[in-house]
Order: sequence, then structure tokens, then C-alpha cells
Amino acid sequence: MIKLFSLLYIFAILLLFTSGKVNSAVCEEELGKCDENCDFNCQTSKSGKGICDANGICECVYECEGPGTKRCNVGIGPCSVRCSDACCEQNCESKFPGAQDGHGFCLEITGIPASNQCLCYFNC
Repeated sequence: MIKLFSLLYIFAILLLFTSGKVNSAVCEEELGKCDENCDFNCQTSKSGKGICDANGICECVYECEGPGTKRCNVGIGPCSVRCSDACCEQNCESKFPGAQDGHGFCLEITGIPASNQCLCYFNC
């Protein structure tokens, strides 16, 4: 059941990133170990969405005001046995170098065929 909620949160976050608002930036903050209260803790502290990342950390994604760097994400292709998390991270670092601060990980959505994708986060 928890996995289903995690998947729904991932889709909500992807929707949040792709819908974008011009007047504000998207910020992220780690809230510690991921548990069933991840989203609730994020909603109450930052009015954002809490999701569990691939490493079991609760990430709070919220709109932040003022100057700051907006974080964007993009899928850059499939992950595989030959290109897993470390390879995805290297590809994102090379695609979004320097001030763009690119980082990535493989995101596999259970139950959806061919869903293991390399997802990059970067300053935009």
C-alpha cells in the first residue's frame, strides 16, 4: 500500500515540475528517513509534497519565494543493466555541468513496462 502512495506522489511531483509557475521557484528539502508520514510532514512544514526518493529519504518539494535557483527535472533515457544509478548520475552531471549542478538516478515504476528511466535534476 505504501508503494502505491509513493508512486502517486512521484506522479504528483512530476506534474508539479512540468506544470511550472513563472513567479516562483521549486525548492527541495530532505526531511529524514522516509515513512508513512513523509507527505504529511512536508505539507505541515512547507505546504509542499513529500515523496520518498530511491534511497529511502523523505524529500519535501515546495514552492519557494524570492531569489533562488529553480530546480528542474528531465528524463534523459532508459536505465539498464549496463547503465544504472552511477551511470545515470554521470550522464546527468555531464549533460548539466557547472552551475546547473546536474544529478540523477534511475526511477523504476513497478507495474509499468519499460519504466526504468534516468531522471536528472538540475538548476534551470
